Amino acid sequence: NGPRTNIRDGSLQGGQTTQRAGLEAAGVDARRRVAGVYHHRHLAGVHPAQPSGQFEAGDQAGAAELFFDFRVADLAMGSGHFLTAAIDHIEKKMAAFLEEEGHQIPGVAKEIILLGNAARDAIGDPDGPLPEGSSLLRSQIARRCVSGLDINPISVELARVAIWIHTFVRGLPMSSLDHNLVCANSLTGIGSVDEALDVLVPGRNGAATLFDAPIEDALKASQGVLADIAQMPEIDRKETQAASKAVRSANAKAERARLLFDGAVLLRRGRSDLIDAVDPIGIATQAAEDEAQDEVGLLQAGHMPALFPEVFLRENGGFDVAVGNPPWKQLMVDELRFWLRIEPGILALRPAALKKRVEELKKERSDLEPAFTAEVEEFGLLRDAITSGPFPGVGGGGRAPDLYLAFAWRNWQLIRRGGRMGQVFPRTLLSATVSSEWREEILHEGAISVVTVTNSGQWVFNGVDGRYSIALVNVAKGAGARDEVGLSGPFYDMESFLRGRDDIGYVPPALLTSSAQGAPFPHLPDTKSTSIFRTLRESPRLSEGVGLARFVPVYEFNATTDRPIFDAGRETPNRWPVCGGSSFNIWEPDTGEVYAWADPKKVTAELQRKRLRQINLRSSAFYGLPKSWASDRGTLPCMSPRIAFRDVTNATNTRTCVAALVPGERVLTNKAPYLLRLAGTAVDEAFLLGVLSSIPLDWYARRYVELGMNFHIFNGLPVPSADPGDPLRLRLIELAGRLAARDVRFSGWASEVGVPVASITSPQAQA
Repeated sequence: NGPRTNIRDGSLQGGQTTQRAGLEAAGVDARRRVAGVYHHRHLAGVHPAQPSGQFEAGDQAGAAELFFDFRVADLAMGSGHFLTAAIDHIEKKMAAFLEEEGHQIPGVAKEIILLGNAARDAIGDPDGPLPEGSSLLRSQIARRCVSGLDINPISVELARVAIWIHTFVRGLPMSSLDHNLVCANSLTGIGSVDEALDVLVPGRNGAATLFDAPIEDALKASQGVLADIAQMPEIDRKETQAASKAVRSANAKAERARLLFDGAVLLRRGRSDLIDAVDPIGIATQAAEDEAQDEVGLLQAGHMPALFPEVFLRENGGFDVAVGNPPWKQLMVDELRFWLRIEPGILALRPAALKKRVEELKKERSDLEPAFTAEVEEFGLLRDAITSGPFPGVGGGGRAPDLYLAFAWRNWQLIRRGGRMGQVFPRTLLSATVSSEWREEILHEGAISVVTVTNSGQWVFNGVDGRYSIALVNVAKGAGARDEVGLSGPFYDMESFLRGRDDIGYVPPALLTSSAQGAPFPHLPDTKSTSIFRTLRESPRLSEGVGLARFVPVYEFNATTDRPIFDAGRETPNRWPVCGGSSFNIWEPDTGEVYAWADPKKVTAELQRKRLRQINLRSSAFYGLPKSWASDRGTLPCMSPRIAFRDVTNATNTRTCVAALVPGERVLTNKAPYLLRLAGTAVDEAFLLGVLSSIPLDWYARRYVELGMNFHIFNGLPVPSADPGDPLRLRLIELAGRLAARDVRFSGWASEVGVPVASITSPQAQA
């Protein structure tokens, strides 16, 4: 089995396989996978019943190859900080593994010794000490185990330089990283061979196609060249130059596959004017035309199987780990940023002056109009490529594509089963409606744990708004993943983060999917919070009904698009107030703030028009209600007291869920949605208002709310069920009814509830 020496002293012990070390580096429990590793096709000479450190004669090359068969990627690497840290982490795990008794891989030890001797000879001191084994191992990990992409060529060069410096060994040349770190866009290209085939042959349902052989043959030819490069230790500049030349050769051999992938991208975008062939040769020929290549070039399409065939052609293809902090911005042209490049000082101007100066610049520098137009067109091209890609929810609802969501999908798609992704995302990934399909797939096909931090005081990132929560997301893919969701945080400083990050509470995925539509993730700081959350979630969702009653949140008027219906004139006896969320507070129907005033005849006529139309729309809360009811203007919700709640709120407010019973003869904007009572009585309304105004319910709301109470969160709020005669329910109805019925405007409602009007008038009495 070869000599056994210590890696820290300059040479390397043998070992079983890097799968275990690599999986541990990724945070995966490798013990459940070890038996499967023995059956890996690269270890043809290893019998699964043999001890882990024993290999048959002649298997050293296969064992050494498998040792480095671990791939970590950053799909938006910037200058390579994550990959540099990953190299160190992998080196520590691999070194610790190889130092264990019985872990012997002579091929790896021989390679490290060869590199050490070459470095010592190049220095000109043949009798001097060998370089540290850890440094030599790091250099090989950089060559074989990390991959990165970025659309900025300067960032790619900086990443290469950063890794060169970090893994530099005196006497050895800088390794060729042309293959590992590339300038390309991982979102606009093809992520897998199956992804391309689904576009090239719609409806194939996994069946073999005419495209399989051309793609596979080209990629295998490229893979063979890259395998030879991997076996080249690059002990001198001649070998490094040969490696760079071989990378170019590998790219050339993958050309046919790349052109077919280009064709798939263009077809996915609907460019039938460029690609109208149906056979492999025809599509590849058309994709090679200048116009097609110009468009693909603007997209910087990074086809992962062509870039990294050794990763995606192996059994159970894909990266073992995907790390990174991808862009969070929306993909849209920012006109201000364009003119800031021309005149940076305009940012200091007040908004009105800034707008005026931009208009002046457009006239003064009309020569730049073509450049701005080209930028708009390029953004449009990129937007279409991403929204037409395999990223559900991205660009949904007509909004600009959220790049963080596209990267969340791409990272998930590119890791192999059993792999992991560790990413930094805005926490909206775990709560926004547009990302609901991503969450549901993760919960169904993998496992996830999240540590949340809030950037107050800029302790995490400089220049990132401190109000926003940041999610440190760890996802495991496939069989063997834990069937519970781990949640911890938010943490507001380094001290609390270090103290509490390992106090993770776990909840079943089914609890999240049943809590609210789209399975948003709650903030659960610790295991105690998780226990409270589980208890509250035993109650039904509000959307499931309040006993026999049913309430649905509704927007009445949009403050922007419906603005012509009302005006901002002064209060007069014949006008109704138009109210937003700031117009009321808990147990306070009037704060004195009014958004605008409206003519009752005008607004009720508009509400009648909307209601008569909406009773026929399946998507409307009014759908299916009797036409006789909808035709009676006196039944408009705005004519009577009803529960309204604030749309704009956040988890750091004194109260997050702010609901109140507002009087009739007023209308509400979208910042103050109201609850339409579809079934039940004012008694049920009083009970629900009491629950919504309670501290336990507010605690629950804080688990979900970031910067607003959307309908998905509100419909998922837990409302305890109770028998009509339950003393606690009756007591809650009485208290809520008395607190809500502040004056004679609520007389009818109070009579139905069975409470007096104006029985509580002061804040002290309310308390």
